[in-house]
Amino acid sequence: MIICYRPIGVLHCDIGSRKDIPAFFSTSDVAGWIDFYNGYEDVIRGLDGVDRIIVLFYFHLSKSYSLLQKRRRTGELKGVFSLRSPDRPNAIGLSVLKLKGLTGSRIFVEGLDMVDGSPILDIWPIRSDPGKVSHLESG
Repeated sequence: MIICYRPIGVLHCDIGSRKDIPAFFSTSDVAGWIDFYNGYEDVIRGLDGVDRIIVLFYFHLSKSYSLLQKRRRTGELKGVFSLRSPDRPNAIGLSVLKLKGLTGSRIFVEGLDMVDGSPILDIWPIRSDPGKVSHLESG
């Protein structure tokens, strides 16, 4: 089975390389914005009043992976699914970001743990109490 995704937009921020990415989105104060591609201009309609969003993105700088890896290249070998490594079988990332504003087909976000140019695959609003997603933030 082959599964193909098309990005709906792209992330822009000041993180230019993998070594500069904060370890966890929950400890990051890096801000940036997502521009949506033509044809997706209306996807943010209704996000007014949403404080946080879940963002699925593609680890576009990952070229390969190993099933066993070390956390930040140190410590004992662990299975890739027990780590937040960008080097994964399907190279799909997930972040919970603070939604700071909307304008046209652009959203402004904070708490980034991804690199400038990351292709955005999908976004979901978090409408419940942000304290209820703390398990997502603990890393």
